[in-house]
Amino acid sequence: MKEIIPMDRIGQQIGEVIRNVNPMPKKNGDSNTIPVGTKLFEIKGISTKEAIAVQRGGEYNNALNHGEFKSDETSLTMWYLKFLLTFFVILGLVFFMFRWFRKSK
Repeated sequence: MKEIIPMDRIGQQIGEVIRNVNPMPKKNGDSNTIPVGTKLFEIKGISTKEAIAVQRGGEYNNALNHGEFKSDETSLTMWYLKFLLTFFVILGLVFFMFRWFRKSK
């Protein structure tokens, strides 16, 4: 739900939407729902890492920060890296066990 922010709580302009992207924005100035040219403002007393104000017509609405977006591509890459690390650790253990077994004969 969009909260309307009173004018006395609106701080400095911190940017504006410079391009629309799909499916999800990845950097400052990107949006997938707000039109290009929409001005973005700080909200007095709240960190911009928590929320900002979006100027829409004659009113300002809050936009909450829900944290860094993790794309499916990032998740797949992390899964692949974990798989490779596990594979090489197991391979190394098998190699050293084989060498130890041969030396003990």
